[in-house]
Amino acid sequence: MHYNTNYITELFIFVDDFFKYLEKTEFSDLLRKWNPNKRGKKKELSISEVVTLNVVKFIHHQMDLKSFYKNAFFYLKKDFPKLPNYENFLKATNQSLPYLLLLLQYLLAFNKAGHPIIFAGDSTPLPVCSNRRINRHKVAKNYAQRGKTTKGWFYGFKLHGTVDLSGNLLNVCITAGNIDDRKPLDNIVSGLQGMGLFDAGYVMNQAIIEDFLKDNIFIFSSVRNNMKKIMTKRQHQILKKREMVETTWDILKDRLGIVTSLARSMIGLFRHYFYAILAYFFRNIAETKEDAKCLCFNIYYLYHLYCLSFF
Repeated sequence: MHYNTNYITELFIFVDDFFKYLEKTEFSDLLRKWNPNKRGKKKELSISEVVTLNVVKFIHHQMDLKSFYKNAFFYLKKDFPKLPNYENFLKATNQSLPYLLLLLQYLLAFNKAGHPIIFAGDSTPLPVCSNRRINRHKVAKNYAQRGKTTKGWFYGFKLHGTVDLSGNLLNVCITAGNIDDRKPLDNIVSGLQGMGLFDAGYVMNQAIIEDFLKDNIFIFSSVRNNMKKIMTKRQHQILKKREMVETTWDILKDRLGIVTSLARSMIGLFRHYFYAILAYFFRNIAETKEDAKCLCFNIYYLYHLYCLSFF
C-alpha cells in the first residue's frame, strides 16, 4: 500500500490549524466538554491526527477500519509514531464525530460563500443492509426505514444535498429512508440564492414556490410522466446540469464507499457517513491541485457554525 505522505502532511496541517484556531474562539468551552480531561493515561493521538487518518482511509478506498489500521500501523508509523492499539484507535475515531461535524460545517459554509448562481439538488439512498436481511438487522433498528426509489426498495437512510456546477457540496442532510424528498428541501437550500435544479420528485404547489421566490431561490424542475412537457431548448440545457449532483453521489458511493453494512453502532454508522463526505471535500482539493491553505480561516464562517441546530 502506497500513501502520498506529502498530501497527508498538507491535510494534517490544515486540520490541525483548524482545531487550534477553534480553541481561540468561543468554541473552546464546547470542545472541552466533548473532550474532557479524565484520569488515567493521556491520549496518544491528537484529534487532528485521528481526523487525518480517517480521511486518508476513505481517499485510499479502504472501507474496513481494522484493515486500514493494520496498513497504517505498518506504513504510516513513522508519520504517526503514537498510533495506539486498534481498540483505542476505534474509540478515538468514534469520539471524533463532533469535531468532524464542526469541520464539515465550516467547509460547507466556505463553499456557499461563492454564491453559486445555479445549484443542483437531489437525494440518494444509503441502505444499511440487503433487503433479505432487514428482519435480522439490529444496528439501525428503530432509526432506518424502508424507502423506494426508481431502482426499487431499500432499507436505511437517505442522503439529501445540493452541489454547485463544479461538484462542490453546499448543503447535506441525512433522513430516514421513508422521508419524502421535499420535506428536507428547506435544509438543503439554506443559505443559497439563485436557480435550484431538481428532479420531478420535487414538483410542489404554487404557494411553496412563491415562498422560495421571496428568498431569491428559483426552483427549476423537470416534469413527471403524467404532466404536459413544455420546455424550451435553453431550459432543457440548463436542466441537464442537474446531473452534476448525481455524479457527486456516484463518487461518494463507488469511489469513497459511503454505503456500508459494517458499522456496529449508530455512532459508527454516521461517523462513517460524515467521514466519507469530508473525504469528498479534500478529494476535490487534491484533484483541482488547490492548496489547502486557500481555505483561510474566517471568523464569518466560524460564526456560521454557532447557529447550527445540533448545538
